[in-house]
This record gives sequence, structure tokens and C-alpha cells, in this order.
Amino acid sequence: MAREAKRANRLTPSGKLIYLPEDRMRENAWLGALLMPAALLWYGWTADKGVFWFCPIFANFFFGYVLSCHDMTLMISMVMIEEI
Repeated sequence: MAREAKRANRLTPSGKLIYLPEDRMRENAWLGALLMPAALLWYGWTADKGVFWFCPIFANFFFGYVLSCHDMTLMISMVMIEEI
């Protein structure tokens, strides 16, 4: 978020950065694009090989986190479209 605000040079008169909701979109989209296949492969491999039950559950935690990042990106973009 800070990178996007610095790049757009959005500062308050006191010098603090002004954050907007769309500043999270790029980071969340890249995080989701990279971690979703990794979490699915991790879950599939551990579930198939019969590894201790905690490993697939932990992989599902990462998959859920990635889905929430992805959904947040979609919701922010939908709100931005409705404002126009």
C-alpha cells in the first residue's frame, strides 16, 4: 500500500501518506496469483500421499487466505466501478 501511495505522491500537509482502498489491489492480485497454485499443489500432494492430517489442513489455511485476497481485490474493483 505504501508503495502505491508514494508512487502517486499522495501526502497530507503534515507529510503522512494517504492510503486508498485500491492501493491494495496490485499486491493482493499478485499474492493470489502466485500462492493459489502453490497451496493447491501442496494440499493435493499431502492429501494424496497420506501425510499427517495437519499438513493438508495447513495448506487449506493458505488457500483460504489466498481466496480472501482474491475476493477482496474483486470487491474493491466492483465498488470502484459502481462509483463511476
